[in-house]
Amino acid sequence: MENCQDGIKKCKLRMELENQKEILDALNGLNHTLYESSFTWWEKKRLPYNLVVGICGISSLLFTNPIFGLRVIIEIIIWAILLNIFYCFGFLSESFDEYYFQKSLKTEKNRIIIFVFWTIFMCVLTILANIYYDLILDFIF
Repeated sequence: MENCQDGIKKCKLRMELENQKEILDALNGLNHTLYESSFTWWEKKRLPYNLVVGICGISSLLFTNPIFGLRVIIEIIIWAILLNIFYCFGFLSESFDEYYFQKSLKTEKNRIIIFVFWTIFMCVLTILANIYYDLILDFIF
């Protein structure tokens, strides 16, 4: 045993705590790699998400309002930023499942379903926002 001058019980306790610390450090490393793989998966899908939602948004905008100026372009940029912030919920849902629910929601196995559903939902939301643009502005202002 190490230099244990405090007694055998205290020395064993100290060694046990050091072992637990090593185990926790190893588990933290494991979680880090799981979060990293989840983050990488979602980031690889960000470009297709942006393309699909962007095409839906631009096409519905051209259909509903073929002539637009600088204000609409600024609003498109703000909407795109918001949609990308919302996109982060995919990774966050997986992180919450990992950390709080111990993978009971199985978000890792259902990533593609969540991705497709979320992309379709955001496309529909974007199209509806373009169709009801004037009503939304009247409601806000």
